Amino acid sequence: MKDGTFTKTVKCGEMFTWDKGTYTVGKGYIHYKIQDHEPKVYKGKPMSWWKEETSYFEFVGPDQIICGKPTDQVRVRCYRSR
Repeated sequence: MKDGTFTKTVKCGEMFTWDKGTYTVGKGYIHYKIQDHEPKVYKGKPMSWWKEETSYFEFVGPDQIICGKPTDQVRVRCYRSR
């Protein structure tokens, strides 16, 4: 959202996870501060959660970005199609 807040839902196997918090954007990164999450308990076990997370990206052309730090083993190249 424009006000610096976010929500994120991800499906992991049969489980859906949900994060809510605030974010800041810098040159080549987005930093997330996670204030709430679900599920708190999954299959009877408490879930632990990251409190903060940073995503890195690099624009490498007018229609391409690479997600991940240069030192990461896996980096994803994303293409925009028109």
